[in-house]
Amino acid sequence: MTYSATDRILYQAVDTGRLVQRSPMVGGSSIRRLFVTPEINSILDGQNDKFKHLPLVETETIIGRFCDGHLIAASLKGNSKPKPDFEKLEGLDEVWAICARKPKIWQIRIFGRFLSKGTFVAFGFNERVTLGLRENYNAKASDIPGLWNEVLGNCVRFEATSVEEYFGGVWRDVDEQI
Repeated sequence: MTYSATDRILYQAVDTGRLVQRSPMVGGSSIRRLFVTPEINSILDGQNDKFKHLPLVETETIIGRFCDGHLIAASLKGNSKPKPDFEKLEGLDEVWAICARKPKIWQIRIFGRFLSKGTFVAFGFNERVTLGLRENYNAKASDIPGLWNEVLGNCVRFEATSVEEYFGGVWRDVDEQI
């Protein structure tokens, strides 16, 4: 396997403990990669007293499907109506939300950016109930570019024009009419 300069910066952040590569709870082959902050990792592992109800099956299912290259539903337009797994937030520079919607009382949103095709780096974790209205997402997610710069320096975030370009593997663009 060859590594790019971007991969070197990413794995330097892992080596220094600023990021953790998140793997599915049930082993599989990683087609896509998910990196999270140590804080998000401990929350997802159920090791944070504030989030005793985690890990949740829905969250781990989305993480597993994402990493294994299985079906991911996504919206480039931030359209939440068809309930995608990933939504690109409008009005922010390439910030996305992973949307775990079940159970309804413990929905979560994980905010981050794509580093490259199939590589997502998460810096923000919020319970849906604390976000309030959909319009409040941007206020909570607006610090993601700054956190990205703190951890990954001058690594350019990935930008694409189609769901396939972001995800690879198996995907569905919920914005396209079938």
